[in-house]
Amino acid sequence: MSPVTSDRRGVRDAPLDDLLRLNGEDFVRAAYEYLLVRPAAPAELPSWVEALRRGTLTKSGVLAAIRYSPEGRARGVPVPDLARVWVVARLRRVPVLGYFLRWLQQLAMLPRVACRLDAQEAGLADNDARQRQAIEALATALRDERERDAATHAAFAADVLSRHDALFEAIRAVDEAKADRALVQRIEATKADRAALTAVDEQVRSLGVSVQELQRELRQAGLLPPLGATAGSADSWFDAYYRRFEDRFRGSPDEIRERLAFYVPILQAVVDALRHPAIPARIVDLGSGRGELLEVVAQHGLDGYGVDASEAMVEHCRARGLSVIHADVLEHLQTLRGDSLAAVTSIQVIEHLPFRALLRLASEAFRVLRPGGVIILETPNPENLIVGACNFYYDPTHVRPLPPEPMRYLLESVGFERTTIERLHPGTTASDATDAADPVARVYSAIMRVPQDYALIGYKPASAHDSSRT
Repeated sequence: MSPVTSDRRGVRDAPLDDLLRLNGEDFVRAAYEYLLVRPAAPAELPSWVEALRRGTLTKSGVLAAIRYSPEGRARGVPVPDLARVWVVARLRRVPVLGYFLRWLQQLAMLPRVACRLDAQEAGLADNDARQRQAIEALATALRDERERDAATHAAFAADVLSRHDALFEAIRAVDEAKADRALVQRIEATKADRAALTAVDEQVRSLGVSVQELQRELRQAGLLPPLGATAGSADSWFDAYYRRFEDRFRGSPDEIRERLAFYVPILQAVVDALRHPAIPARIVDLGSGRGELLEVVAQHGLDGYGVDASEAMVEHCRARGLSVIHADVLEHLQTLRGDSLAAVTSIQVIEHLPFRALLRLASEAFRVLRPGGVIILETPNPENLIVGACNFYYDPTHVRPLPPEPMRYLLESVGFERTTIERLHPGTTASDATDAADPVARVYSAIMRVPQDYALIGYKPASAHDSSRT
């Protein structure tokens, strides 16, 4: 509160100019304190404030009216020059004389008003200059802070990327070391088994029974693993079986390589589009099996590696000089950093997966592909009646046939675009020898020649800024 209203004695001693510096209710309250030595009643304030607001009374006029009211006269508070003000206020009410008097007062106040306006203008200009300087200083500080943050984030991202690449290489080295160690252990176990078998062979010979006959009897009793089973876990027996199963029913490697050459132009176009001197455009083949696709891409100078959960398949591929990691395909994808591969392929694998795992595979593949990268998934085509009703079930590890259109929607649902269905490898029938005029034979021939396989091909959208090229 103003010193005029906070200390009554100080207010009385204050000059009239100090009182006139107040405005509105503060002025009226201070006038009552000063002139009537009491606070103003709430009902007394509005009329004075309204008169000041409308200009019907000046501050001096209000002071004179309060001072020379009956209560003010009774109090008799001395106010220097207030009598003159009261007289002038009375004279201003005279119709003609008051008009000229008000005009002369306003004319006399013009120099003082001009000085106040000049002072206010100078103060506003000074405040404006200080505000501009403060805004410029704040903008500079924000810009510097943003640049420091950008540099810090860039350094952090580079460090994380470097560590991730080092970790990935370490994982690959560990996988290869595990494979080498397992091979050494298997060789040592084989040597020990041979020594033991030699000893048993000598003992059996001393009994006059052939080793072959004894082994046959032990296998029939379930005391020896089936022929072709390898030392190690129970899964190795199945791996060895499945390896022979593929040789029997999948087709010869030469035939499969000839079929897979269809994908080379697609992969080559993507690799050429994403080629960068500092970033390899790699291809990963999930469930690489016997490695036919890896051999095809290597023949065309493309950089590819495989992933397979079968130890027997991995050993077969490594013996042929192919780069293959022994791991679950989904677990391997989850170890890769985003936007790191040019292509993800999987040939005759997705029909082995439950649907949830298939959806996760598509989602992880989208994450690890670089913008513009391609995914290729080949699977048996159930539109071919023989495949859908019979041949699909040759493989006991198949889960269910996968119709083409729902699988295309699956790719689109995780973000792939430009998805296509390529129907491959037309079926063959014996209807060529039948009567071509027989309509039933013609329909049967057309149905049986529906392609036996199809490939889903989809592309990750190319963004405006390819982060992998920066």
